[in-house]
Amino acid sequence: MKYLKKFENNEPKIGDYVLVKLYSSNAAAIDIEQAKEYANTHVGKLIGRSKMFDNDARVEYKDVPEHIRSYFGTDETKENSYYRTVGINQIVYFGSTPEEVELKMSANKYNL
Repeated sequence: MKYLKKFENNEPKIGDYVLVKLYSSNAAAIDIEQAKEYANTHVGKLIGRSKMFDNDARVEYKDVPEHIRSYFGTDETKENSYYRTVGINQIVYFGSTPEEVELKMSANKYNL
């Protein structure tokens, strides 16, 4: 009897597109909440993992609104490129294309 084994990679790789879930803090600043909302609703690209902490990942975002840019790191070598360091457990969806991640978001939104 032949067995088929399903191989599923449960960890995103560098270069994958991701959607993260940042949780609310006790801070009441509107800009902090808007920065979290931006990261929670926009697909970013995984550009690196922490050498110090295995659990940390760096996610790059494009076209971050000006009023929340201070909550993101910047890369001076790339124009209009901002990043956020998140825990790998905060990555909700990942895929090889932004469309794949958006499809997973939509499917979850409508319980498909």
